[in-house]
Amino acid sequence: MHEFRARVADRSDDGRRIYLDRTAFYPASGGQSHDTGAIAGVPLVQAEDEGERIAHVLAEPLHARVADEVDCRIDWDRRLDHMQQHSSQPLLSAVFVGRFGMATVSFTQARRVPRIAEN
Repeated sequence: MHEFRARVADRSDDGRRIYLDRTAFYPASGGQSHDTGAIAGVPLVQAEDEGERIAHVLAEPLHARVADEVDCRIDWDRRLDHMQQHSSQPLLSAVFVGRFGMATVSFTQARRVPRIAEN
């Protein structure tokens, strides 16, 4: 799913923190970075898991009101890149341990080029 529609369930007073009734934006979790994209054309800069709901942090205020329907678009290139990095890291780490006796001490996702620190 690259695009979807959702309703604004809640929002901050300044309109930069939005809560939707449903979302496909992935919040930072389990070592994988958050999604970016756009909500009603406004750039999404972060998705945060607040336990009961996901906060969508925008680069500028969203002028939609609570109950308005908005178009949402995931930055699919970034999502796919992060999914591939997240999936390949355990495999690479297992090879480093098995072949060279080098254990992974840290893994950092970055645009196109992740970093794996071995011990």
